[in-house]
Amino acid sequence: MTDGAGIGRRVREHLARTRARLSARARARPKGPAARDARPDTFSTAILEAVNVGVLACDADGRIVLRNAAQRRMSGVSGGDLLEHDHVWTRLRIVSAEGAEMEVTSSPLLRALDGEELQDVSLRFGPAGCADHELRDVLVTARRITAEDGTLLGAVAAVTDVTSERRAQRELQASVAFHDAVLAATPDLIYLVDPATNAILWISRNVFEGYGYTAEQLRDMGSDIVAAIAHPDDIETLTRANRQIREVADGEVVRIRFRVKDAGGEYRWLSRQVTPFARDASGAVTQILGIAQDITEAVTAEERILAASLHDDLTGLPNRRLLLDRLTSALSRAARNGAHVAILYCDLDGFKRVNDTSGHRGGDTVLIATAERLRATLRPEDTIARLSGDEFVVVLEPSPQRTPDQARIDALRAADRIQGAVREPVAVDGVQHYVTVSIGITFADAAADPAEALRDADRAMYRAKSRGKNTSAVYDDTFTATIARRAHIEGTLRAALTRRAGALRGAARPTGVTVPAGAGGDPSALTVVYQPILDLTSTRVVGVEALARLHDDAGEAIGPDQFIPLAEEVGLIAELGRHVLQTACQDLADLHAVTPAWRHLSVSVNLSARQAARSDLVHDLTTALTRSGLAPHLLTLELTETALLDAGPATMAALHTIRAHGIKIDIDDFGTGYASLRYLAELPVTGVKVDRSFTAGLPHDRISASIVTAVTGLARDLHIDCVVEGIETEEQLQALPPGVNGQGFLLARPMPPAQLARFLQHHHARQ
Repeated sequence: MTDGAGIGRRVREHLARTRARLSARARARPKGPAARDARPDTFSTAILEAVNVGVLACDADGRIVLRNAAQRRMSGVSGGDLLEHDHVWTRLRIVSAEGAEMEVTSSPLLRALDGEELQDVSLRFGPAGCADHELRDVLVTARRITAEDGTLLGAVAAVTDVTSERRAQRELQASVAFHDAVLAATPDLIYLVDPATNAILWISRNVFEGYGYTAEQLRDMGSDIVAAIAHPDDIETLTRANRQIREVADGEVVRIRFRVKDAGGEYRWLSRQVTPFARDASGAVTQILGIAQDITEAVTAEERILAASLHDDLTGLPNRRLLLDRLTSALSRAARNGAHVAILYCDLDGFKRVNDTSGHRGGDTVLIATAERLRATLRPEDTIARLSGDEFVVVLEPSPQRTPDQARIDALRAADRIQGAVREPVAVDGVQHYVTVSIGITFADAAADPAEALRDADRAMYRAKSRGKNTSAVYDDTFTATIARRAHIEGTLRAALTRRAGALRGAARPTGVTVPAGAGGDPSALTVVYQPILDLTSTRVVGVEALARLHDDAGEAIGPDQFIPLAEEVGLIAELGRHVLQTACQDLADLHAVTPAWRHLSVSVNLSARQAARSDLVHDLTTALTRSGLAPHLLTLELTETALLDAGPATMAALHTIRAHGIKIDIDDFGTGYASLRYLAELPVTGVKVDRSFTAGLPHDRISASIVTAVTGLARDLHIDCVVEGIETEEQLQALPPGVNGQGFLLARPMPPAQLARFLQHHHARQ
């Protein structure tokens, strides 16, 4: 910027020399107005016209006597226009630095004439009437001019045009204000850092507002503020990123995530992007620009999503995915320690009954309580997971100090503690619910596959359930043969059901024959046999019980005690039950068609708990009766007490509907369950069957004899049928009270339909 004061000094010196010459001339000139025509000589004028500083001079009366080209350009007023007026300021608009319009009397020259010395006074001026944007920014220095004797000759002003500089200054201020506003508004943390020392050279103010630090606190942290507030685990990440940034080109960005501690001691997650900002002459990075966004909420949300993907929503326990991950880690630790990992697969007994009686909310309450009890029972380092439904898995953390035998004992003791905790009642809406737990245990070493080890524990759990529930079983080598046997039975059953369904769809039932369908030539390994039920008073056959039989391809018989529980486990029981129902109804209808004397015979079909709970049960029954033409009152459904115990409101309603259709309902294995008398009152039961375990004690077991007598008497008083099962000896038969029906090997063994027809013919002939 041009030094206006220096130019003014040179102008004054020049004017002083000029004035001396003019003074000599003035003594020879006439006095008065003529003196006003005095002007600088040609040499002086040329100098003034050449300088870039505006020069303006007036006489003692304030009239312009000198005005150079620079001043004319600044003011926008031509020389001719100006000299027609006594005062230059009447042709200009002058505005003070504060923005106020200035009067003519406040013009710099007139103020100088009054004796005021002006040094770089900031003004804005332009032609009179001009707009604000047409005003020029100037610095004015003005002095009065006097003769040697002190006589006032006039005043001179040096005017420096600083419009460009002021405009740049205003733009810079606006830019600074804009960036300050942006920095104030952005939540991002922005800073400059020296990569050599990690010293913070500059940091945005939101480090104070967003993180609660004061300037004094930051100063106390020293030059490396980031290291002072970063999480200790992230220091190496930051150092590595600072080394990496030295190798990247300008414009490239290095991104990292790290944590910093706020003034309250809480750690917050930042996502930082850094790029080279300045380099020295050798090209080395001397300053790094960092921009960091607070991503704490996003990271928290990610952690919640991850936790949700690894944990059960209801109980908060790890799910299968996290369980397998932890089991893998436990097996790795066991490999280092030479230990074994114990896996306990837990399945609740009686949980379905809770759901049926108290709904899903009651079931959820039991599951949550079970999870809490498992946590309280086991060690913090043990893993407890919920897989699905009512299945839980426990992984006991291996201990290198325990021998394999000790680890086995530890697992069995843990199983005992779990069973003791789970069997405690759980209250739901004032109702006490009782469940137990069956536990399968396996021990896995480092070579074990986690998923396979989990399956072994699952297989052991099913063995525990087969032993009567609320017990535990340890997986061993015999399970391999058991698994193979189960797979063989399941494959045989599936194939038989498929072939049987195809045979029933593809062949029409013969009519007008003396031997019912199914007497022989059936390619299926699945058949239905019938055991007669006799009125023990008249020895008349009153009905038959339909029983499923299964043979494999080699002709080996597979007992019902093997394939029926398996059908329950693998989800085939509904299809099996449907097949037995349809076959039994059709076979009995065919028997009725062959001999009218047999039309009083009824058929009993066993109904499992899962069948009873199916929503399509009523449809299956009506379909079987409609297709076969069998009368509904000749069909009896036998439900065990256990099935009734697990029956929910929907099942109970379905059973009432079934009875309304005329189908009979008997309670099988009566006396072996827990709620027989209650169901006699709640259901329209048409009969009971005394379990063979009581018959086996006759006639010598006094308690068995008393129970049989009580049950038969109860049936007589309720006017319902009573069938005594398992009659195998003459002594047992003679020990039974009168008026009951009987069933057992002594009376007749189960037989296929053709043999049944011959038995009925022979039995009828004997009567």
